[in-house]
Amino acid sequence: MEGKDTIINKIMSDADSQAEEILAQAKAKAEAQVKKALDESEALQADAAKKAEDAGSELITRRLTVAGLDVKKQMLAVKKELIDASFAKAESVLAGLEDDDYLKLISAMLAKSASDGDTVTVSAKDKSRITADFIKKQSKKLGISLTLGKEYGDFDGGIILTGGGVDKNLTLEVELKLLYDEIQADVAAILFKETENA
Repeated sequence: MEGKDTIINKIMSDADSQAEEILAQAKAKAEAQVKKALDESEALQADAAKKAEDAGSELITRRLTVAGLDVKKQMLAVKKELIDASFAKAESVLAGLEDDDYLKLISAMLAKSASDGDTVTVSAKDKSRITADFIKKQSKKLGISLTLGKEYGDFDGGIILTGGGVDKNLTLEVELKLLYDEIQADVAAILFKETENA
């Protein structure tokens, strides 16, 4: 759980600066849309007064409702974009961890998911970090037989375990997607607490 908390805290801290910039842009867009909608409604109101007060009021109400919905849709799209960017940044941060921290992460993945006889596939990027010696030490530590694969995977970080006709994809991308589904509401609540209170 401590590794998960570290990942979540890193995601949050790295996303703060990016969140402020994107939120500022989103707020500016939203304000511009609301101003445009208000300007349009004022013009419509003057026109409606000339034609028929009832028809004008109904049209204004519909226009404001549509403008309000458009603003909400744009804000939701910006929030999703920011959350996605936060997780992409987290993957980059994890892949770029110092060797000791990265190997602790890989060691935890092996402890949780490896089975006796598994072959461990690593990315070409990790070939100097996740070595046959490291895998041998992990095998001994876990009391199971693990082998480092001869081929490298086409992914940025993490590992793929193959054994018994089953692949276990523990790449950083897949692990973060699983985490995304689990904690996206919490991430959104943290990133956007200021906008909810505004």
